[in-house]
Amino acid sequence: MKMIGTRKGAAGWLIALTVLIFSQIAPAQQAVPSQTLPNQAQVVALARQLEAAVKKGDTASAQDTLDVDGLLDRVMAGVSAPADYADGFRRGAHRDLSLMTTIIQAAKGGTYRFLRVRQINGQTRVLFRLLTARGGVNYHDWIVGTDAQGRVRFQDAYVALTGEDMSQSIRRVYIIGAVQSHPTLLDRLTGADKQYAANLSTVSQIGRDLQAGNYSATLSSYQSLPQDLRENKSMMVVRLTAASKLRGQRPQDYRAAMSDFRRLFPHDACLDLVCLDQLFEAGEYADARRSIDRIEAFTGPDAHLDTIRGKMYRLQGGSANLAAAQKEYDKAIALEPTLHEPYWGLVYISLQAKDFDRTVELLNRIQRELHVRIADLEKLPTYAEFVKSDAYRQWKAARSAKVQ
Repeated sequence: MKMIGTRKGAAGWLIALTVLIFSQIAPAQQAVPSQTLPNQAQVVALARQLEAAVKKGDTASAQDTLDVDGLLDRVMAGVSAPADYADGFRRGAHRDLSLMTTIIQAAKGGTYRFLRVRQINGQTRVLFRLLTARGGVNYHDWIVGTDAQGRVRFQDAYVALTGEDMSQSIRRVYIIGAVQSHPTLLDRLTGADKQYAANLSTVSQIGRDLQAGNYSATLSSYQSLPQDLRENKSMMVVRLTAASKLRGQRPQDYRAAMSDFRRLFPHDACLDLVCLDQLFEAGEYADARRSIDRIEAFTGPDAHLDTIRGKMYRLQGGSANLAAAQKEYDKAIALEPTLHEPYWGLVYISLQAKDFDRTVELLNRIQRELHVRIADLEKLPTYAEFVKSDAYRQWKAARSAKVQ
């Protein structure tokens, strides 16, 4: 996480910062003006606009859903930076802040799906799920408000994998740039803002080590921070990420990072999202399912989470687990009929059970309902027994007849 010291550099860093915020690697406390809650129809229309824009790759339409000034008000609140720096930062953000472009890039080959509108602590929030082409998952909980023209727009978003609002992530860049340009500002900062600025060298090194994959160095530098900064959520996420990468070699560090995060932020979904892949890959399915349950407490019902549960049961094998897997896949399809993965999960179950009539039924359903072109199954080892069956020969003949 390279921090750049000049005013120009700090503004330019916003572009790189968006990659961190929206990559799949507590709401901001800054005071903001109270607003009348927008009506449900307006909020849903805004959410659909963003969903459609990301799907089409329409950056302009996506950017139109964001109130950049509302976001910057949150970023800059309570920091008495000199006017020249504050004005320059705001101009640079209007020019360079490419949050929506980054979402569009992250969603290529995947999906960015509007899940639901919620009312939380007097705020209207819109939850989106990001699924990347590589299978990564993140959730963005957008905060809705009205811009200076009275239009309903997104003003901030809680990013589940970073465990904080995007305004908090950008705020650190703002403060660091302000202090480096005007060192006397450090004396007027308080709390976490001052700690970040005062420990800039170490924080920057931690970011560089994490990006370079030097996870041992990341943990070593983290331990050198003052206790209050070590217990700041964003730094604990960095610690947790590094410790999870070293889980095999240093399990004690991983357990300690998890324990400390859970103690300080007991209801935060960030911990479970960061650790879920490691639990899954290690085959610790019971713990992984508990993590999914906690994530679901934050998101509400989500077909993707049902699909992950189904996959875990399927990989465990045995008749009881396969039955549980089928139940989870069916639940996912009922909740989100356009999600592909649960259909293929059911296909794999049918292959394991050698229920090839069911395999044919599912393949036809995938073609009909998802409009997916089925590959040449004879070249895929997973389907070796299926392609020897009468069910396959009849299915193949029926397909050939349709082509003719």
